[in-house]
Amino acid sequence: MIKLTRGDEPAILKVNKQTWAQELKDEMDSGLSINQASSSKKYNHPDVKESLMRASFGKCMYCESKVRHVDHGEIEHIRPKSVFPQSVFEWENLGFVCSVCNNKKRDQFDTETPIVDPFVDDPSEHLVPFGPTFFPKPGSNRGQITLITVDLNRIDLVERRREKIGQLHTLLEKANRLPLTLKQAVEAEAQAFVASSEEYSGTAQAAFKAFAQNSK
Repeated sequence: MIKLTRGDEPAILKVNKQTWAQELKDEMDSGLSINQASSSKKYNHPDVKESLMRASFGKCMYCESKVRHVDHGEIEHIRPKSVFPQSVFEWENLGFVCSVCNNKKRDQFDTETPIVDPFVDDPSEHLVPFGPTFFPKPGSNRGQITLITVDLNRIDLVERRREKIGQLHTLLEKANRLPLTLKQAVEAEAQAFVASSEEYSGTAQAAFKAFAQNSK
């Protein structure tokens, strides 16, 4: 997980959210649950989804997997819509996630110890990557809650992160064997490989830093 910037609220949401919120309230007042209410789905507009996807570089805001590699991705309500129906259309409550993280999280949310929100929080204050595995920062209950809630160390993620670290190591080993002019080009390639827009960049950036320190 890395720090993200949400960006500007899409016009379609800014213009319509109050109307949509009132429509949802009216439907729920009539006895419909939030899942039965047709207006509760209006947040899932293509413009909203596209804006959220760009904000997280096309990656799940939690696990950093490139979502479109496997499915269309989903809009996440950080404060679950079933518990906080008043926040269904709030831009600050929305994110882009993979279906696995979304299904893991479901309606879980602790107002006293909330899951880390990478658009608001700096994840590095709560989560620490050691190799392909994340650990809660000592003393961070929110880090622990986040790890458990979305299962950030599930087997498939750990394997993919391990592959990422191995690829980075191969690049840096290649750079060390090359003459200076070619070495700089490969080092630039390694820098691009760990950019925030890349998959599992939180893990890769920590590994890059560790490799650099140990090569001195």
